[in-house]
Amino acid sequence: MGLGAGLIGGLYRLSLGGFTTVSCAISTILAGLLAGLIFLINKRHFVEIFWAVVFAVLMESLHMLTNLAIAQPYYLALAVEELTYL
Repeated sequence: MGLGAGLIGGLYRLSLGGFTTVSCAISTILAGLLAGLIFLINKRHFVEIFWAVVFAVLMESLHMLTNLAIAQPYYLALAVEELTYL
């Protein structure tokens, strides 16, 4: 289910366009995949709210790092991340 949700979100992000399209789509798909894996590792039970928040923060950090690694031109990607970091 997580991978399916990630694919839906990633494909939607691809349809929006922009210079961060590919990196955002990859991040969304990875977040869905990892969320699904955590659900399976946790024996098909939802995690507690604390761990859900930790996961969300980690996924947003992954999203930002993916944008910096893939999006071109780099200086625009850095500007976007500086604006959205906090």
